[in-house]
Amino acid sequence: MSTCQSDLAGQAQQPQSAEQADSRSNITQVQSAAAQIRSERLALEVRRALRCQNQKPVRPDAAELKQPDSSVKRNTALVKKLRLITEDARAALLEDIYRVNQSKYVSEAVVAVAEGSLKIKDVPAALEVCSALHQRYAEFGSGLAAELARTLCAAIKDDEPSSLLKRRGSLKLLAELLLCGVHDDTAALLTVVRAMATVDFRRDPERVPACLGLLASLAKGAGEELLGFPAKLPALPFEAEAEADGEANAALRQARAELAAEQAAYQAEAAHRFRLTPEQLQPFLRAMTRAFEQGCTALEAEHGELLASERRAAHTLNNRGEVPEGMAATYERQRALFEGLQRSLAQLGASLERSLPDLPESRVSRITSDEGGIMVLTGRDLSETAMGPFEDEETRAFYKSLPDLQVLVPGELLDDAAADTVSASAIESSTAASAATDGEAAGTAVAAAGGAAGGEGGGREARREADTLLARLPTCLSREACDQLAQELCLQATKGFRKRLVKTLCSVPWGQLQMLPYYARIAASLNQVFPDIGFALVKAQEEEFEFLQNKKDPTQRSLETRLGNIRYLAELAKFRLVPFGTLFTALKMLLDDFSAHNVDIAAALVETAGRFLYCSPETHTRMANMVEVMMKLKNARNIDARQSMLVDSAYFQCKPTARRALQRKQRPPVHEYIRHLVYDCMDEEDLKKVMRKLRRLPWAAYEAYLVHCLLGAVKGRVSHVPLVASLAAGLSRYHPSLGIAFVDALLEEVRVGLEAAEAGEYQRRVSHMRLLGEMYNYRLVDSKVVFDTLHLLLSFGHDTPEEAEMVDPAGNFFRVRLVCALLETCGQYFGKGSAARRLDRFLLYFQRYVLAKPMLPLDVEFDVQDLLEHLRPALQRFETFAEAVDAVAALEAEDAAVEAQGGWQGEDADSDSDVSSAGDGQRRRISEAEVEMEVEPAWGEEAEQAVRMLGPAKEVEVDDDFEREFSQLMLEHQGRPANAFQGLTQGEASPSGPPSAGAPPQESGGSMTFKVLTRRSGGGGGREERARAVQVPASSAIVQGMQSEAAAEAAERAEIKRLVLEADKREQLAAGLPQVLPLATFQRQVDQDVLAGGARGRPSGSRKQRQGSGIDAGLTGLTSRPPGSEARRSASKRRGHL
Repeated sequence: MSTCQSDLAGQAQQPQSAEQADSRSNITQVQSAAAQIRSERLALEVRRALRCQNQKPVRPDAAELKQPDSSVKRNTALVKKLRLITEDARAALLEDIYRVNQSKYVSEAVVAVAEGSLKIKDVPAALEVCSALHQRYAEFGSGLAAELARTLCAAIKDDEPSSLLKRRGSLKLLAELLLCGVHDDTAALLTVVRAMATVDFRRDPERVPACLGLLASLAKGAGEELLGFPAKLPALPFEAEAEADGEANAALRQARAELAAEQAAYQAEAAHRFRLTPEQLQPFLRAMTRAFEQGCTALEAEHGELLASERRAAHTLNNRGEVPEGMAATYERQRALFEGLQRSLAQLGASLERSLPDLPESRVSRITSDEGGIMVLTGRDLSETAMGPFEDEETRAFYKSLPDLQVLVPGELLDDAAADTVSASAIESSTAASAATDGEAAGTAVAAAGGAAGGEGGGREARREADTLLARLPTCLSREACDQLAQELCLQATKGFRKRLVKTLCSVPWGQLQMLPYYARIAASLNQVFPDIGFALVKAQEEEFEFLQNKKDPTQRSLETRLGNIRYLAELAKFRLVPFGTLFTALKMLLDDFSAHNVDIAAALVETAGRFLYCSPETHTRMANMVEVMMKLKNARNIDARQSMLVDSAYFQCKPTARRALQRKQRPPVHEYIRHLVYDCMDEEDLKKVMRKLRRLPWAAYEAYLVHCLLGAVKGRVSHVPLVASLAAGLSRYHPSLGIAFVDALLEEVRVGLEAAEAGEYQRRVSHMRLLGEMYNYRLVDSKVVFDTLHLLLSFGHDTPEEAEMVDPAGNFFRVRLVCALLETCGQYFGKGSAARRLDRFLLYFQRYVLAKPMLPLDVEFDVQDLLEHLRPALQRFETFAEAVDAVAALEAEDAAVEAQGGWQGEDADSDSDVSSAGDGQRRRISEAEVEMEVEPAWGEEAEQAVRMLGPAKEVEVDDDFEREFSQLMLEHQGRPANAFQGLTQGEASPSGPPSAGAPPQESGGSMTFKVLTRRSGGGGGREERARAVQVPASSAIVQGMQSEAAAEAAERAEIKRLVLEADKREQLAAGLPQVLPLATFQRQVDQDVLAGGARGRPSGSRKQRQGSGIDAGLTGLTSRPPGSEARRSASKRRGHL
């Protein structure tokens, strides 16, 4: 009885004790909230008291500062203590501050406090110490704020992100110093906040979470003062807020009363707290908001990359069975960064009253072997799998287009058969029992099941019909026959018949492997309405494979059985009856023991289902890896040739070549020969041989193709560009049309390059510019073409701002490179005359174009500097775009004035001179192709004149006997009468002198008269000379040679006369001087001087040496005249150049 009473008493006390525990818990929560509010109120009181003291400090004067100790030792000790401020050392530090005079060491104290390692819990002590120093030394507060800001900004840029976390206390101290009135510089704190808010996550992903964490702590500690957010008091539980009734809750009511009092005191104290003005709040709030938004953007991007890494890792795990260590480490690092960024953003968002963005969930949350991982088809083009896993449309229809038996077969029959469907467990037990007997595996098991069910079919007639249908299986060799038989089998689909059908499908006739695809199609068609058939068939084949694999029978009969089994599994996989994992498992087992029959079985599997698995998106990567492993094993193992051929055939059947073999473009033999000469044989040593061989081509048929090849040769090495120009210059002497076509093609390419400025063609465009310069050097083009091209580079596409932005953007400096390439090649020849003036004019436009661009990159700027230093060392570059524009405007105004007065006549004359120089085959430097060569017969020509070498002539041998006799003759006849050589002065030639010195010899009909001087010894030792006329036929070699020499000298005199006149005229126009002589008078003087020089300037010597001596003497006479001396000196230089 007492026991029962005690149990009842205990049961009554249990509710009371539970209520008391809840009451105590509520009281504790209320008291904790009151204590937290009290601590915050006390902190506000301390802050307000310190601010009052710091706003109106009472600093000691000079006399009072003399009393404390100002020794170096005490100051050094105090500075060391300031580097490590703690709550325990606060009292000692304050005492030392008042005992030591630090007026001379304030900067050291500032640096010590700013660089010290301060913890969050020690910030109140540091704040009190800094207030004491500020109240004694006026410069301490502002100096400490600036030094703290500098230290924090340096920590943000530090290489170690962990160093920034150590500055959390310094950031809080900087904010508290502002709130307590130690300094009033909000710019220092704002600089630090902005520096933390602008850190880029992409550039420095490890530093952003640390910066966001510091900003979150700052916003949480001073959100009301710096950002304007209201203070958040601690929340109470619902039970604590409810009304307390009864004596048991008296303590709770008392705790709530204390909490209410603390709240009222806190509100009263918070009303006096210091806050920034709205104008001062906005920059802090904008910086914090910007940091949060950028962090959210980075969080979403990092989340996307994390999901991609998870998918890749899951995909790799699915294919390879493990994740590489490098991939796992990369994933863990990405996940750590993501989680750190998410935590920091959550803290900052809570302080700013902002929420984080919604992130999509991932199907793979961690690196696992989850089958939900996404398979990705990588490394293949969509065009490769246009037909999918099948080779052609007929094959695709065979495996994909199955008959819809649910439509073709009456529904009542299907419903009855479905009610009688055998369970999967029954088939598993029957097949498992049969697998233990012999190597025939599942076939015997299904036969036993079929025998047991034979009597269940009812009636002999039904059994006879079933036997007839099953006997038709080996005869189904077409898709239509398979579909028809599947439709008829559905009519007999009883439980026993389906067992017999599975047994028959497993028993493929021996040696008839071609029946396997048709058996598999029948099974796949029936599997739509009778899933147990497909399940039983696949299960039987899998168990047969495992049995034969473990048996390791080396006989040929076992090999044939295994080949039929693996091909059957592969065909069933094409109809998606066998899971893909089953085939990969079987292939891995075969590759693990890649020897003997396993090689044949693996090759058969890959050959049958390899292409299907390789071209299917979900199995592509894994199959590609498996076949590569198989090929590596084949190369590493010592297998026989037959098996090696089987593996190769299976590999290429599974993974055909991605594209056809590159086919060489078929060209005519002559085209191939031209390309060989231009691209392969052209170098400095063999250039003349190349030119000789090219000249033998049928020029009318292959000139256009040769131009094409020459233009394409510049795509090779840079050293080929001068050779191409040299070859073109040499060929143009014999075929002028080549030079014209080549120049036209090059200028067309230049313009096309400006119209479609593609980055991939930049190197080709530079080569074109170098080729154009080399063509000027070899006199294929004149200076006008070069300068027109230069101006085209600067002005093309600038008709409208929209077109200029498309063709020549402001940030594209490639045209500057083209100008530099062209002028570096041929600019050294623009040093005098009109070409120099044109270059000076172009450089003005070029500087304006360069200054219109943004600041040039260093490499382009160096190219421009080198170019100007090379061409015009004394040129003063413009500093601003306005200066260049003014210079160009002044030049254009001057041109307009000159053009109004009659234009620049000298420019055209110089241009014509260039053209004529190019036309006669001469070049500014000797062409490698223009060397003296042997005379070779060309196609259709019997002989060809030898090419004369341009340059210094070889020393001509002098006939000493002839010179000696001629000198003796002249000495003997110095005293003869003036008419002794009348025939010579009248233009009649003698054997000892060329007729080119005077008028041509006399002609009479078909002959020419020569006077021959003879000498005869007379009596008494004297000599008798006599001149006798001789008629020489006009067809003789001597007459024709003299006529050609006379014509050549006449042409030379005319050319020199023209050059002298033009040079004099240009110099006078350039100097702004009037013409010294009229043109007709000057021409007559030139003729007289040339003829007079021929009469008086004939030197002694051989015949070849005396040629042209009269012209030299005539030029000497011209240069002695004072008027226009500068022009004639220029003409003399040109004569020497020619």
